[in-house]
Amino acid sequence: KTTGIMKKRKLLLIGLLIWNINSVLGQSCGTPHPVNPTIYPLEDTSLQARGSSSALCIDVFFHIVRNTNGTNTFTIPNLDAIVNDLNEFYSPHNILINNAGSDFINNSNFVNIDNDTEARNLGQTNNRNDVINYYIVETLWNVNGGFITGTANSIPSNNLVIRRDRVLTSTSPHELGHCLNLLHTHETARGVEAINGSNCSSAGDLVCDTPADPRLGTNNANGNCEYFGGNGFNPLTNNIMSYSRGNCRDEFTIGQGHRMRYAIRNESVLQNIGGNSCTSISEVNNICYHQTSNITLSNLDGAITT
Repeated sequence: KTTGIMKKRKLLLIGLLIWNINSVLGQSCGTPHPVNPTIYPLEDTSLQARGSSSALCIDVFFHIVRNTNGTNTFTIPNLDAIVNDLNEFYSPHNILINNAGSDFINNSNFVNIDNDTEARNLGQTNNRNDVINYYIVETLWNVNGGFITGTANSIPSNNLVIRRDRVLTSTSPHELGHCLNLLHTHETARGVEAINGSNCSSAGDLVCDTPADPRLGTNNANGNCEYFGGNGFNPLTNNIMSYSRGNCRDEFTIGQGHRMRYAIRNESVLQNIGGNSCTSISEVNNICYHQTSNITLSNLDGAITT
């Protein structure tokens, strides 16, 4: 898919190398399994995608965990780079991310998170209800011979926790997607999605333009992002909410964009996260203003402006 190739993540080479090595060893999302995920309306004309004048702006606030004595345990990531990276994923779906600031949590007990209970406790530390709270730690816990790279408190949620070496990989938009009520593409909480998609609105991830997913991983997706698991499946190996190889995941579908926008407008935990400071617009075809305005354009990938 040409557009997918053009939008491949511009990750740091060393980060990509580390991700690929760890994909072989095993990695996972620590977000709790949903019990009764919400089924949303299939269509809502008020929730237009890119190009709409009603872009949804989300404030993200960063919490950086340090030692109790206030010393850093890791090099602080470039927070603006994280926001820019998230916007490359979300702006095509009319969702814009704003850096609402940062603080430090000086507590050595939270530097290395040993289990999901600690992650939930961290998620309530300095938690603000008017932002998505983005916590950055040194490590998360191990599971099933691998390790957790990121976790959201719940689906949906206003907080997520990310390993510091995963903030500029697909883990970051993946966990934010959970906060905005997206499920894994292999989800079965409401039943297994049929390969022919006949029950796509009531089973699986509840999004009809994401094909049935047998649970992607290194055992059925190769280094070229090709599925080889057979059994009639044709999953999206590039979907951010899958368990495909980290370097393959680079897109949300139109249906996932709809589900996120609907959640932002309707889920109580997300009602206050909207901001009004999103000034960067990227990946839109046409911008028409009837008054004089200053607009910052970014990530144009060679696009022509006139």
